[in-house]
Amino acid sequence: CFPPAGGGASYGGSSGGGGGAVVAHTRPGQGRGLKAVQKSQELATQQNKTDGSKVEGKSKVKEQKLYHVGSKDHVETKIMTEDKRKRTAKDGTVTITEVTTVKKVCYM
Repeated sequence: CFPPAGGGASYGGSSGGGGGAVVAHTRPGQGRGLKAVQKSQELATQQNKTDGSKVEGKSKVKEQKLYHVGSKDHVETKIMTEDKRKRTAKDGTVTITEVTTVKKVCYM
């Protein structure tokens, strides 16, 4: 939602003035005026099925919310979910599944 820090527009050219000037979005030493609140959660599960197969799973959820410091308005939410599963069948066949999902919601 926001441009990278320090990424301002660059002006100048080969003709005239002798060099380019960089226009920054924020003053040096000043941030964007945002506060980040982070939460993390990890889960591990094991299942033994009646057909003799086993399923082991691990899941991680990381959530980051950005708030504007002055008005405390909610600006952005970013949720990252990692899911890893290992299924071992009765005959010894192993199936590994890994899923990573990133969800980013911006409020203007």
